[in-house]
Amino acid sequence: MAGLRKGKEKKNGRAFLAGFLALAVCLAAFPADARAFGQGGAAWESRGESAAQDVSKDDASKSDGSKSDGSKDDGSKDDGSKDDGSKDSGSKAVRATGIKLNKSSLTLKKGKSATLKATVLPANATNKRVSWTTSNKKTVTVKNGKVTAKAVGTAKITARAEDGGFIATCKVTVKVPATKIALNKKKIYLAKGARAKISTSVKPKDTTDKISWKSSKPGVAAVSGGVITAKRAGTATVTAKTSSGKKATVKVVVSKKPLDAKSLKLSRKTARLAVGKTLKLKASVSPAASTDIVEWKSTNKKVASVDAFGIVTAKKAGTATIVVKTSSGKRAECKITVPGVVLKRTSATVRVGKKVQIAVKFSLVAGDKIKSCRSSDTSVATVTDSGKVRGRSVGTATVTVTMKSGVKAEFNVKVIR
Repeated sequence: MAGLRKGKEKKNGRAFLAGFLALAVCLAAFPADARAFGQGGAAWESRGESAAQDVSKDDASKSDGSKSDGSKDDGSKDDGSKDDGSKDSGSKAVRATGIKLNKSSLTLKKGKSATLKATVLPANATNKRVSWTTSNKKTVTVKNGKVTAKAVGTAKITARAEDGGFIATCKVTVKVPATKIALNKKKIYLAKGARAKISTSVKPKDTTDKISWKSSKPGVAAVSGGVITAKRAGTATVTAKTSSGKKATVKVVVSKKPLDAKSLKLSRKTARLAVGKTLKLKASVSPAASTDIVEWKSTNKKVASVDAFGIVTAKKAGTATIVVKTSSGKRAECKITVPGVVLKRTSATVRVGKKVQIAVKFSLVAGDKIKSCRSSDTSVATVTDSGKVRGRSVGTATVTVTMKSGVKAEFNVKVIR
């Protein structure tokens, strides 16, 4: 009986296991929404379906790039920048790290302009504003990078970045090219072994050009710094050239022996010259082929000066004598008078309605008289052409006195009640 009972239990266990497996197969074949059954809402899942859901969660995104929460994945990084290197609207400003100019030095002619370009680094810096300054406004000015040359000299232009204060500089040199050059001689005669200095006149006066010298025949006439040395008999041409290309020449004739001047004359013996005016005197040597060297001199340089061209310039009232001499001793003179006037008094105090007379104490020109007078303020004081001043109202005025010779003087008036 016991053996029969064990066999029966074994048979029943096998039947139960076969039934359970059949039930599992049926459940796996049912649709997902039909797998819930039984009371209390208990849910049964196949192992294959559970694994699929786990993979879906790990991916956390759909095929169109959207996440499981509905947002899109645009490839942004944690620091706000995108894979392509650009910043989104919430990114931080890019700070400047430096600044540079397109030129570190610049040469300009007076009156000309050029534009400097400043670049703030890096190229994608947020703030690219730049300020400009010059070290010498009288020489060079600058506005928004535009540099203008005002006068001869040098200046440093500085560009400063607003962000970080970084600077870059450019040295600007202002030059004035020569427009003309002239020599005090067109032809000169020299004896062998003699030396002569050739003077130049270059325009404009503030030119920055340098002058170079060259002889067509250094063996006949050598030149250095404008000083010609006669080497041997013959002819040569000496050329003076400015750095901007302007030229002037003098023909040099060298003889074996000196030829002294027989006579020397000036184009004027006397002359009257107002302050600031000039006069050119011409010296004539005979014979023309004389090898004598001619020199010019003023006896009073403070009144009137003279240069190697014979040009006299009046400096102030007075007299001076211009003397020209040859190396063999010939001499000629011209007396220069620079008109001047001295008033008996240069100022006066006068009451309203009263008068005062301007009078001349001394004039360098014989017989010189007052030609006209002019008041700087006729509401304070009026004046006649003869120099009679009348007070009109309280204040001060300056009367300018002009003599027939052209010289002028000033008379100061103070009007009181």
